[in-house]
Amino acid sequence: QRRTEARTRVDSYEQADEGQLTAAEQRVFRRDKAARTYFASAPAGYRRTVLHWIIAARRPETRARRLEQLIAAWAAGKRLQ
Repeated sequence: QRRTEARTRVDSYEQADEGQLTAAEQRVFRRDKAARTYFASAPAGYRRTVLHWIIAARRPETRARRLEQLIAAWAAGKRLQ
């Protein structure tokens, strides 16, 4: 009863759909074939969680840094925790 609409569905697992990267972010992601392959083979829940982690960043610099971290980890075949 105390839960407000502003605090509803804020966690990645509560989101109805996967987040979307901007066109520029998608171009950066598409450049690395190993990262794309790793992402495609990852479970849907993991993909949704990491996309939410990127999109939830408030500052564009943070969002870009997170994307670069993920691409580097995936290219190395590692899962970012």
